Amino acid sequence: MTKEYRITWAALVILAIASYSMSGRSDEELFVAMLSATTVVKMSLVVLVFMEMKKAHPAWLLILGGIMLLFATLMLLFSA
Repeated sequence: MTKEYRITWAALVILAIASYSMSGRSDEELFVAMLSATTVVKMSLVVLVFMEMKKAHPAWLLILGGIMLLFATLMLLFSA
């Protein structure tokens, strides 16, 4: 395992623990916003590092960014 993979794996574990620790909060709107943010970050890390999309054509990165933005927006809209 390379250093980049280890750092990414550690960041994913920390974000997963952060998501779990936020689950007991009573403020639902803040919880959904924070959960969507951590989900987008985790998804970005997996796609860019483990799937090696950072070497892909910029059009694919734009499509990926659009999908993540759509996901986060839908999560925030339907949580209200």
